[in-house]
Amino acid sequence: MFYAQTPGFEKMIPVGFYGDTFRWFFGIITNCNDPLMLGRAQVRIYGNHPKSEEALESEALPWAQTMIPTTEGGVSGIGKMGRLLPGAKVIGFFLDGDTSQVPFILGAVHSIEDPSPIQLDRLGVTDEKSLTITDRIAKFFIGQSNAEIVHNFFLSSQFSHEHSCAIVGGLTERSGVRIDAGQITSLNEYGIARWKNIETTGNRFNLLKQFAGQRRQDWRALNTQLMFVLYELRTYSYFGLNQFLKATNIEKMTDLFARKYLREQDQTKVDQMVNFAKDALERFS
Repeated sequence: MFYAQTPGFEKMIPVGFYGDTFRWFFGIITNCNDPLMLGRAQVRIYGNHPKSEEALESEALPWAQTMIPTTEGGVSGIGKMGRLLPGAKVIGFFLDGDTSQVPFILGAVHSIEDPSPIQLDRLGVTDEKSLTITDRIAKFFIGQSNAEIVHNFFLSSQFSHEHSCAIVGGLTERSGVRIDAGQITSLNEYGIARWKNIETTGNRFNLLKQFAGQRRQDWRALNTQLMFVLYELRTYSYFGLNQFLKATNIEKMTDLFARKYLREQDQTKVDQMVNFAKDALERFS
């Protein structure tokens, strides 16, 4: 029997496979930075992959080829690449039928991202049927200071008290004691994490603006930026969420958040983040 090797996949697909066993799927995009630059995306498929990052890291998910419209050339070097973003809900089918190891994405579907039932339960608002989504989301951002709002937001998102304080420590060093969401540095860095606006793959400031625009929110708002931090942590495995959550002391938690998420390599600044985290640990206990 003859075989065709689909680029980027280890699975060998028989040329004679006619598609008698058709399996379709819904999934969520976790990574679209294809190292082969073929427009592929990694996808976590509902019912086929565990929901939690702990059970199956995003890095281990399969790469799926994507369909392009007939208005594009369809050959190397001609036409545009797909623009799916992490978090997009997609529909597709498996090229290898029952084996279900080689997904192919047909397109994306619209979705509205609401707070989870667990979050709503923890804030005691599940019975408030008259609340709008905006009202419900506002309930997650409570506190007398921006630092306390950061702490409470991640606490409501199922982070521990210590992990929430580690994030407070990192963002305090980055954006000042007030955790200023509107800051713009002379180095073209924006917001509480000083996201860089540089023309490279994975421009995080542009991703922040896209994230805000899709939700009709202001990227300068603290609430928007906190949701974006959470989104990045849960979407991109290279930001080290698994390692961060497994850390058992405030020093290690803060160090991981600083180096993995904030990309800080200056030990003096990391030490300052740890001190801010310990201060938050005492203030918000």
